[in-house]
Amino acid sequence: MLLVATLWPAHWDTLTTRTDPDRHAQACDLLSGHNIDVPERFSPAALSKLAEEAGTDPRLAEAAARAADGQITQYLAGAPVLLDRYQQAPPGARALIWAAMDARRLRCGPHLPLALLETAAPGYLTDSEWDQLDDNWLEQALAYATRPGNGIPGPLTRIRPRNPGPHYAGDAAGTGHDGMSLYRLADYLDQYGRRHRHALIPPPSFWTAAPCAQPADLSTLAAASYIRGLYRAAAQLLKSSAARGDPRAGADLIAILHELYPGDHRPAQWVTVNVSLGDPTVVARLLDRLREAGTQDQVTALLARDPAAHVALDDPAGVADLLGNLRAAGTQDQVTALLARDPAAHVALDDPAGVADLLGNLRAAGTQDQVTALLARDPAAHVALDNPFGVAGILLGSLREAGAEEQVTLLVNRLPGEGLFDLFRAQGNHQALYRFGRNPDGSPAEPWDWEDLD
Repeated sequence: MLLVATLWPAHWDTLTTRTDPDRHAQACDLLSGHNIDVPERFSPAALSKLAEEAGTDPRLAEAAARAADGQITQYLAGAPVLLDRYQQAPPGARALIWAAMDARRLRCGPHLPLALLETAAPGYLTDSEWDQLDDNWLEQALAYATRPGNGIPGPLTRIRPRNPGPHYAGDAAGTGHDGMSLYRLADYLDQYGRRHRHALIPPPSFWTAAPCAQPADLSTLAAASYIRGLYRAAAQLLKSSAARGDPRAGADLIAILHELYPGDHRPAQWVTVNVSLGDPTVVARLLDRLREAGTQDQVTALLARDPAAHVALDDPAGVADLLGNLRAAGTQDQVTALLARDPAAHVALDDPAGVADLLGNLRAAGTQDQVTALLARDPAAHVALDNPFGVAGILLGSLREAGAEEQVTLLVNRLPGEGLFDLFRAQGNHQALYRFGRNPDGSPAEPWDWEDLD
């Protein structure tokens, strides 16, 4: 008889270490000298072999796809344990886990502030469950949820960032933007929550707690609440996001409140004072929203902050959008100030649609020197060709309208090498000229038929 079993190293040590009294003497006799060590992580060769076998076993397929750092064994052993821990969790711990599940399925990032989980948790409990919790319920709940089991982390894990980013600068390790501790939901429970809670709307306490989320997650949660009809929660989250420096949140906030209260200009006034002016797309969008809302005073106030002098000039689509909106607002001094910063010399040239949009807006503004400067940078040689519509539907037409035939020819000749021969054939007389394809040197192929094939 052959008996094979697996043990975590800590359990192996317990059973094979002699003690006095020796409570595991028989197990020690049975196991000593018969161990086969399982590597902490699979080697690249083993992972390749696993990928071949995964098609016949969904458990292996899931482990191969989701296990971090090649730790297949830990993942396979951990999923059932995590599910048991979750299903058997006491009310307080279960509420924290549910709050984390909902935050993740609503597209929050993996690092969840404790303030978010703590404030949201009571809404996941019944009145009797809440009343029966001890005063130190949070400490007890975290102790349960973070306790490792079978060698794997618990349902929640305290995060300890190695290289703090902007939101962590100056904070203690494992803390968020406001010094609050951060926790991560176990990957398996994350996926489980997405499957089993996808149709549930989180309780009111979750939305009350939502402003405690990471700054980058506030607009995401605002969108999640808005599409679920929770307009007030969406407005609060957008205001919180704008107050923490998200320049895009302000325009959405104005749109929501203008629809509800067309005559109330306070949201527009607040956003105009607080919005950052670095992103030209954001400034253009805000100008558009303010004009739609009929708040001309706020348009004037925003322009008085001189956005043309502050916006970044690297995004051609953003600069084009702002230039168009400034012209629509009739503020020629801002148009002149923006053009004086020579955006044609600064914008990136990789986005064909953005370059085309900027080229069109420069022509509409009557600034031929900027058009010439942009074309002199040879955008046809630099734009990315991964968006055929941006090339064919927009940039080629814009170059032709600008009379830049050399740029058109250069761009068209790049198409076959990028696998866009159909688009190449659609230009000029290429449909007939390249009916039989092309030769490797680029010349039209001679006619050929069935008899020419081996």
